[in-house]
Amino acid sequence: DRCRVEYDVRNTSIARGVVLKGDRAKIEQSAVPTAAMWYPRLGKSREDVLVTANDEYKFKMWSSSSSTCRKTVLAPTYGGPVSSLAVLPRSPTDLAASGSGTAEEEAKAAERNDPEFLVYGTSEKVVGLLMLPLNGNPDATMGLIAHPGEVSAVVPTFDGRFLLTAGGDDMCVNVWVVDTRPLEALVASSASEGGVIEPYVALLEGGADGDFYQEICDFFTYAQLRSQGEGATSPRRASGRVPLSELPNLMRALGFYPTEQEVENLVNEVKYSLFSATGDTVAEITLDDLIRLYVNHRPVLGIGKAQITDAMRLLADQLDQASGLGGMGDGSVAWSALAQMLKSRGEALSERELATCLQALIGDEELSGRVAPDRLAHDVLGFEDYEGEGEGGDSAVAESKGDE
Repeated sequence: DRCRVEYDVRNTSIARGVVLKGDRAKIEQSAVPTAAMWYPRLGKSREDVLVTANDEYKFKMWSSSSSTCRKTVLAPTYGGPVSSLAVLPRSPTDLAASGSGTAEEEAKAAERNDPEFLVYGTSEKVVGLLMLPLNGNPDATMGLIAHPGEVSAVVPTFDGRFLLTAGGDDMCVNVWVVDTRPLEALVASSASEGGVIEPYVALLEGGADGDFYQEICDFFTYAQLRSQGEGATSPRRASGRVPLSELPNLMRALGFYPTEQEVENLVNEVKYSLFSATGDTVAEITLDDLIRLYVNHRPVLGIGKAQITDAMRLLADQLDQASGLGGMGDGSVAWSALAQMLKSRGEALSERELATCLQALIGDEELSGRVAPDRLAHDVLGFEDYEGEGEGGDSAVAESKGDE
């Protein structure tokens, strides 16, 4: 159902039954949530945050008070979506045991005792560690094959020194020694060599030397000029920042087309990024912010022919059942019916918006006849699928610059 539900445990009883606290909140549009936990309060954070994982390899952090999405970050992509999350407990003697840190640092650690890592498990084979705070940094996560098949449970010990994992058909419970030092060293090394943004740049097509990175820089520069007025004759000021209002257009220019809900999440993530610590809001982004947001928010899984065909067949079946008439059996839908759906369901388009989209896509403001999946994908959307994939193989991924 893609919803978050909060239960009132205090008032729940055998006589009253299960009592809900507040209304159900829909937290996903297309993804399916797979895990959830309370995010530990770090540093000066003053807000209770719920973190969820979904089957599109994303972590999302939700404000418990306003139910708004505070942050979206890339999740580990090994072994399938994350299906379980837990805090790795941190002992006050961690620094002393690892042989690092001064006496003052150890005292501060004992007083604060903030957790530094989460443990996670996927439904198949893989378990691993995530370094806090969650920010999508690929260097701050690791995974290993813990079982040959199903991973049914992942539990750390009270002192964070060991991790217990339960399998499925292998009928095994494994005990793993936890050593976080290599992961900490990797994060520190990458930050010192290339800066904190380097791991994100490495995930772009071609990396820092690629054409796509240069395009990002060009679009960001143009956004600075555009925000000061394209027709301005006075000297421009290149501040290295652009207004938050330019963020959706920058994402679309880079080949990521967020929904209206995703745009709202993007803007809120930047706007309230400092709110829990300082109470202040943010109105501008830097180039590094743009790259980090793009890497964390863009889809991990591409949309291809198989997804379009499945969606069109589902729509065709719904229309056929509603009309009582048999369909064509090829997933095709009359354009008039499809247009009505686009104007009335989900994030509905107005008549003018739909006509503008068609004009941009096909050079005409109207379609006629029936729209089959192939026609929608190739003739309307202009997708170019990878060749050489069988009918039952992996779905073809539409080529979209920078979206691999």
